[in-house]
Amino acid sequence: MTDATLVIDISENASPEEASAALNAPGDSYFLAQVLPIPGGHRAYLRRYKQTPTEMPVEKGDKGAEAALAELLRESPSLGINKLQAALRERGFKKGSTWVSNAKTKIQGTGVKRAEG
Repeated sequence: MTDATLVIDISENASPEEASAALNAPGDSYFLAQVLPIPGGHRAYLRRYKQTPTEMPVEKGDKGAEAALAELLRESPSLGINKLQAALRERGFKKGSTWVSNAKTKIQGTGVKRAEG
């Protein structure tokens, strides 16, 4: 099982209060996905709620992403659009290939400006 799934076995001799306490022990980050009968009791499968994404940098407009792109282009001026896009994503900026291509053209002063849409 992965960390996203939790398995709890509950004895058939457990009182409703004990069963409730066992199922609520993981807290609000899990939900009950399935309960199956097993010899001597029941097996409950709990799943973790979808994790929230890590905090993305909050910049006014696209200035933060443009600064990161300019830094990447100083390090590797011939890097392709897809590799630049992946490198920006690693730094927390989710930008499409059109944005990356247009920003690269703006920063370097050369290249092909792509139409949006």
